[in-house]
Amino acid sequence: MAIGTLISWKQTSTMNDVDYYFIFTFEAEIEGKKKAYNAAAVVKVADISKLKKSLPVTFKYTGNPPDKLAVIDVVYDPQ
Repeated sequence: MAIGTLISWKQTSTMNDVDYYFIFTFEAEIEGKKKAYNAAAVVKVADISKLKKSLPVTFKYTGNPPDKLAVIDVVYDPQ
């Protein structure tokens, strides 16, 4: 797992119960290389309006370079 910084997001038409899938673009350093990555994330309807650039995102990945990525957490109120 690693932490990145949210750059942009796009809502998809796919839902998980009442929550939406988004495609997040975020910047992260993996194996010493800083790069922009895309990964899927499920966002609760109540949290959609809280999305903004520069939020920290926690993601998991496999491979080097990463071939599978998924956002597992977004810190909506970073201190």
